Amino acid sequence: MNDKYINIHDKVDAEGGAIRFGKHVMKDSHLGLGMISIKDAFAQSSNAVMAKLAYQHYFKNPEKYVAHLKKLGLDKPTGIDLSGERRTRIISPKDKDWSATTLPWMATGYSVLVSPLHICMLYNAVANDGRIMKPYLTEAIREYGRDIKVFEPQETGRLGDSSVVAQIQECVKEVGISGTAKHIKSPFYSIAGKTGTAQVADKGISYKDRVYQGSFVGYFPADNPRYTIAVVIRTKPHSRAYYGGTVAAPVFRMIADKIFATGLGSWEGPLDSFARVSNGALPASPATVGNYNRLLLAINKQPYNQLPETIPAQLKADSNGHLSLDKITAIQGLVPAVTGMGLKDAVYLLEQAGMHVQIQGTGVVKAQSITPGAPVVKGQTIILELS
Repeated sequence: MNDKYINIHDKVDAEGGAIRFGKHVMKDSHLGLGMISIKDAFAQSSNAVMAKLAYQHYFKNPEKYVAHLKKLGLDKPTGIDLSGERRTRIISPKDKDWSATTLPWMATGYSVLVSPLHICMLYNAVANDGRIMKPYLTEAIREYGRDIKVFEPQETGRLGDSSVVAQIQECVKEVGISGTAKHIKSPFYSIAGKTGTAQVADKGISYKDRVYQGSFVGYFPADNPRYTIAVVIRTKPHSRAYYGGTVAAPVFRMIADKIFATGLGSWEGPLDSFARVSNGALPASPATVGNYNRLLLAINKQPYNQLPETIPAQLKADSNGHLSLDKITAIQGLVPAVTGMGLKDAVYLLEQAGMHVQIQGTGVVKAQSITPGAPVVKGQTIILELS
């Protein structure tokens, strides 16, 4: 794209997903693709198309292709402030192990030895509108509260002009919409990234052992990126599950869900929530019999109609899994017992009693800082430990 040979809406013939280069055939994991746009070939992870494009445009001048990889900084360490960063290798036409099939195989990631941190750096650049930034961990070195050395963000290059970056962003978004990572689509935030599957031959392992590295690298939310995550999983020999979309993409989704749920991205979620409607304060309202009846109906359970729907209640299960609704009672002027309750019910009771509630942890109430039955002091703080 930087050389203006292609754009992502150009059509290319995938030739059924199996294309011969010399004595070898490059195959897609799923055969049958025909005429397809480059964007869709990227989303569907077509090795055959990527190999065909690289060979078509660079077989007469492979040095030009390799120069692009080096321009991205893949031929040297990232320079992150950690010891032990591994040496990279980008094979060159001048190397003795270069062959007639090296170029098309490079287009799918082979003959390129880089770390997950390098790949993460590139996806950061896609998310960052094309700016390649040197990764770093330390913000400052301080002595007695005074900065001795400060580390600032450092731009080391660019992926391409704005039109190229926009096309790349469109491709990585499509992977999460209709491509090989569509199954990890979230209703709460958008995902952009790419699956990867590579067969491994190292440390006494040969290709016949069928050991793979499945990966997913991407960022979220796709339209307002906050986090980039690289997941790389190495399989056991002859494992049946090894594709990046199968083994690595779900891990990305789990990590992203946790980050999103805990609010570490400083974003406003798309759903109404306590945090949005109350500016961070946690409002207390009782869970009533009516609330539980609607919940039980939604999961095909019989509602409990023996209590008035407006009465605050608590849902309990016995050792046999039988559900029952208990009316929540509290003695006026005494601290209620809230251990075992859900947070919503516990906060309602305590605030109704005139107490200020602080929360530690997540889940149901495991312990309370003031003993149940003690006299209530209006405005007194009670700490609830959740588990």
